[in-house]
Amino acid sequence: MKKLKSITFGVMSVALLCMSCQNDEKGLLDQNNNDQIRRPSNGEAAKLWNLSLNPNYAERYSFETPNGKKAEGWKVDDVFITDNELDINSDNVQVQENPDNGKLYRVFNRVNVPNQGQRTLRVRGINLLPNIQEGLRRAIANYNNAGLKIKFQVTFGSGFSNEDLILYQIENNSLSAIATSPSNGNPGRWMEISNGSNRFNINNIEALLTHELGHSLGLRHSDFGGLNSCIEAGIIGGPFDQGLRDPAPANTFSVHIPGTDSNFDSPVRSVMMTCGKDLNPPIKELTGEDLIALRWLF
Repeated sequence: MKKLKSITFGVMSVALLCMSCQNDEKGLLDQNNNDQIRRPSNGEAAKLWNLSLNPNYAERYSFETPNGKKAEGWKVDDVFITDNELDINSDNVQVQENPDNGKLYRVFNRVNVPNQGQRTLRVRGINLLPNIQEGLRRAIANYNNAGLKIKFQVTFGSGFSNEDLILYQIENNSLSAIATSPSNGNPGRWMEISNGSNRFNINNIEALLTHELGHSLGLRHSDFGGLNSCIEAGIIGGPFDQGLRDPAPANTFSVHIPGTDSNFDSPVRSVMMTCGKDLNPPIKELTGEDLIALRWLF
């Protein structure tokens, strides 16, 4: 899979380290099909937990956008965070209760909306295959029909200029995408989708892109602690099976969105469940819990 590179341009060299537990500050390497994957150190994992990101799904990643901008950081399932974002934001967390896999969570950086009226966010799809285009249209309609202070306006083509969000394809056979998080009052600008997604059912593509738009607006995974939806979908975690089902530590920091709640044994259904796109049927539209969260934010 082509490596992504980010929007925050603090580029940091990636050091490939030998497999070792001798130093807490050294990342671990995982050998998978002769490829070396750098895992977070204990210190880096703690910072990821603090931002409602499960380090069991984290791997070192380089994010490159269509305009050639690059940065280094961590890909945590379908979210990319730069080293700079991780260091700055994890130092400013507020203590919350231990996550129960049922509440909805958000990032610290909010997307600005006006007190009165609406904010229009311009979305550009670059050279998207037909089913991916249609999936994006449906995902955008889900948000535009939610009665929020934001509206999406989408166009398609081969180039882009100053749009707020840009979706582009990479070469990969999976049903997968990666989003970036809000900064400076704006949504995460870049979303990458695998071109192989085009061969999947349109409902799964809609579920995937509705989920990724949620990340761009600042929503985190509702079940980031135990990844209940991935277990329900029969997904065992790719190269990081071991420890995937470990719950979040008791001192995890997160920003819980008021009004969203459930209990551990019956996690809430949300388009922001980690593997919601893989469930049968997939969670492809905003649920009641999602609407509570989004209307509180916007």
